[in-house]
Parts: sequence; structure tokens; C-alpha cells
Amino acid sequence: MLLLKCAKIVFAKYPQAGNVKTRLAADTSDIFASEIYRFLLNRLIFELKNLEDVFWFIDGKKNADKFAQISEYCKVKVQTGENLGEKMYNAFENIFSENNFDSALLIGSDIPGISEDNIKISEESLKNCHYCLGPSNDGGYYLIGAQGRYLRKDIFDGIKWSSSDVYSDTLRKMKEFGKVQLLETLNDIDTLKDLKNEMKSDKKLTSFVEQMYENL
Repeated sequence: MLLLKCAKIVFAKYPQAGNVKTRLAADTSDIFASEIYRFLLNRLIFELKNLEDVFWFIDGKKNADKFAQISEYCKVKVQTGENLGEKMYNAFENIFSENNFDSALLIGSDIPGISEDNIKISEESLKNCHYCLGPSNDGGYYLIGAQGRYLRKDIFDGIKWSSSDVYSDTLRKMKEFGKVQLLETLNDIDTLKDLKNEMKSDKKLTSFVEQMYENL
């Protein structure tokens, strides 16, 4: 039986106050928002630590150097490109050109519902489909995957990033080139309202937020 290799690319930022979760920070504070991001980041590091071939792409060389000190599990690379679409495409290209992978997943670092099982299901889907896409509740997506021979730059071009059309526009482009497997929809946390909604079902996140308020 042929074993296919799938890389896991994670796009992340160094959790520095003022540099992450800016919309949440506008409702709360830079420090509060950065601590929420750090919590979600640490959760994802934990979920991925048992998986092979995980590469963390960080925005900026200095931030990448600092990020590399967060966890021994993180293989760190630097994002390249002028906009988010270019950065994502370049990350896929980097992984496919430098390593012997048949497919790759690119994952956001701040979605509370992502788990090791989500990643394994996504990886499995690429054995039968050319692409996979995991929508988030705000019209974007938290995961995008592709078989190496079906990677197309057009999928990432002309997208209005941070709009509610990101998912639908990307899906339309993907369907032009191959078969797409849609994944479970997960919640994103961009605002205080998003955070409060997630806390209704996420006990660990709720406990973390309550502890932060106690330490103020």
C-alpha cells in the first residue's frame, strides 16, 4: 500500500501585545488580546505535538527567532510575500519544493476548535480529493489543503482578505481545478462577542479568562 506524506503548515504570529487579535484588543486591551492568542496558540501546539511533519511559518525573521523559543515541538520558517495570499502560496511552494510531500495542509493558529482529530481527518481527505477547505463562522477559513500537483497560485489571487467572502471565493476557485472536500465549520475569535460566544461551550477557555480577571 502506497503511503502518502502530508505536511502540516501552521501560520502563526509571535504573541506580542499590540501585534495579535487587534479587533479583540479594541474591545478589551492589547495585553488581554495577546494572552487570549497565547492561550489558543499553546493549545494548538499541544494538539499537534504528536503529529509528524509540522512546520510553523511566522511573519518576520525576528519574530520567527523569538517564536522558536516557545516550544521544542516547533519547526520554524519565515513567511515570505506581499500579502496573505502570496504568503500562503509561497509556504506551500516552499514545503513541496524542499521536501518529499504529496500533499499539505495550511492551518490558522487561533481557532479554538482545532484538534489533532480535525487535522487527521483533513489529511485523510486529501487521499481522495485534490483539495480540502475548513470554513470558519465569519466567512473565512481556518484550514486549506492541497495535493502537491494540484497547487495553483490562482486559488490565492484576487481574494479580498478579511472579508466575509474569503471562503466562498476560495471554494469557487478550487472547484475550477479539482475536487474539494469540505470540512467541519469552526468558530473564529476576532471580537469580544466571538470570545463570549465561544466561552459558552469551552470550559478551559472560560477558566483561563476568569483567571486573567482575578489577576488584574
